[in-house]
Amino acid sequence: MSSFGTVFLPWFNLDQNCSGLARARSTRPISAAGQSNCVALYTSHVLVKYALTSDEYVEAQGVYRTRVARSRVFFRNLYGLTCLTVALAVYSRFSGARWWGDLLFLTAGLLLLERTILWRLRASAKYRSIPSLGETVELKIEESNILRAVAAGSTEIRWANILACR
Repeated sequence: MSSFGTVFLPWFNLDQNCSGLARARSTRPISAAGQSNCVALYTSHVLVKYALTSDEYVEAQGVYRTRVARSRVFFRNLYGLTCLTVALAVYSRFSGARWWGDLLFLTAGLLLLERTILWRLRASAKYRSIPSLGETVELKIEESNILRAVAAGSTEIRWANILACR
């Protein structure tokens, strides 16, 4: 029983075969009495306990910048813009506009630094400056939602919202 989106637990995995809601389905054989293999989820069962590291945060910020952010097209194409800026700088230098060429070379260097190093430095500095990013998070399964518990409090993610996003 391996399908995309299935979370494996020691004897249970989450599936959507039980009346349209996410339910725990036993991987043990069904009893001779023919009982259903759909059982209700354990309430307040801790599913995952994790803490985000600095490297994971920086990697997630990189994925966010290249795939989700509004400026993703600009960020993805910074290498190409750098090459274009260098070509314009070379053309400016050979055409006699020395200061424009120097300014374009400087701009190309800053674009290259931004794409390779500077965004990583800003992301790691943000991780260090916001202490709540490194806190331990617990995800708990309840009958109507998933509870996300941190030291500052807890938030809930309703099953209906999860199903609507699929």
